Amino acid sequence: MSREGKKRLVSQLDKLIDDFTGVHSKRMNEILATMDDDEFSVTYFKLMEYARPKLQRSEVVGDDDKTLDVNITVIKEKVSE
Repeated sequence: MSREGKKRLVSQLDKLIDDFTGVHSKRMNEILATMDDDEFSVTYFKLMEYARPKLQRSEVVGDDDKTLDVNITVIKEKVSE
């Protein structure tokens, strides 16, 4: 792909991301508001994968014979007053 082609592609992707977080955001929020909690959670995090590619989903599957241990650590940011 030529340098101009790459610039055009980056420009189009930037516009798509801007639309995703701007123009289409209100419409998507209206759709999300109609979903039950389970459906909302799945859809929301799938959408986040596109908006923030570093937040990718991983499905961990354990063996049938073994227990799957999951450790979750929640770190709260200290708020200065």
